[in-house]
Amino acid sequence: MSKNILIIGAGGQIPQVLIPLLQEQPDLHLTLFGRHAADLSYTNVTKVSGDAGNLPELIKVMENQEVIYMNFDNKKVTEIVIDAMHKTGVKRIIQAGVLSVYGEVAEPFAVWNSRMMEDQSRIIEV
Repeated sequence: MSKNILIIGAGGQIPQVLIPLLQEQPDLHLTLFGRHAADLSYTNVTKVSGDAGNLPELIKVMENQEVIYMNFDNKKVTEIVIDAMHKTGVKRIIQAGVLSVYGEVAEPFAVWNSRMMEDQSRIIEV
């Protein structure tokens, strides 16, 4: 039985790595959602162009999905995504975010976070 995964923000950097890895799994079906999802070069996926801040669009694309991967951490949009999840019965979400992109992390955690993000960047680039 196939598991349906919706990737919101499918044109981002992390999905460039994530989508090919997920496509190797024969039991997964991917739906790619983003402003220009129809222009993405992936095959054997469903592509839906739209706005993650638009509740009716999200509800429509979330129907029959089992897992949501959200490729950004905008609070307002996250609230809309969660609202759509409640309306469609989707229970699982994975959200990528970047702490301190706006310098909002306080010391002493900021130093640790910066060091960890540098380590992660090296791992992703390998």
